[in-house]
Amino acid sequence: MAGKYTGLIIAKTNSGRVPYKSIKPLGGKALINHPIDTMRLVPEISDIVVFCSDPNIRHYINTRDYTFLARPKELDEPGITEVEIYDEFIKLYNPEYIVACWCTNPFTKATTLKNMIDKVDSGEFDSAVAMVPTQDRFWFKGKPLNHCQNPWIPSSKADPLYYEAGTAKVFHSSLHVNERKRIADNHYVEAVDIFEGLDIDTRKHWLFAELVVEYLKSEDSLLSDDNFGWPYACTRAIY
Repeated sequence: MAGKYTGLIIAKTNSGRVPYKSIKPLGGKALINHPIDTMRLVPEISDIVVFCSDPNIRHYINTRDYTFLARPKELDEPGITEVEIYDEFIKLYNPEYIVACWCTNPFTKATTLKNMIDKVDSGEFDSAVAMVPTQDRFWFKGKPLNHCQNPWIPSSKADPLYYEAGTAKVFHSSLHVNERKRIADNHYVEAVDIFEGLDIDTRKHWLFAELVVEYLKSEDSLLSDDNFGWPYACTRAIY
């Protein structure tokens, strides 16, 4: 039976743009292991479920501390939405709260998940979501979005905009069932950096992830407190 907080890792092996990315090695282990290893560090997560249509993924997982739950292969088809995947998972597993991560977010931190769970568990918030703050001058439909041109302001003074990372969400399953959403009106935002916000969707994303692995092992990463950018060496290597 599921405990209060169930860790859900959504994965598939037949990805198109980066073939077999969920089982492809990154930093010395298959990609699927990254979110599993992170969730294992969070004591509030009572059970970890890998939701995947291909049982062969189990051969690439380095621990037995998880549950494999097969999902219908039709949920691997292009155009399938996150909503449909959650529908099926809730029907099959009946969780109370879901701590949702995608296999493609290898740099999610255990502290991030714990902070999000704590905020929801306190009763102060109904749900939690990880977002990346980006501080710059943004435009939308030809007009300034978070700044004005007169008086001109430097980007460091502009209000940061947040984009919803492909990283974690924490929500009660009834929020999805009854309101058809994962982020409630009274939600908590956990600000994460560009590394945690990385969602591997293309070959360039994969190359960037490999560079991030090396960067995070370097002394430079220990000296940086910049959450709004990434090393220029990484972007030069990609482009």
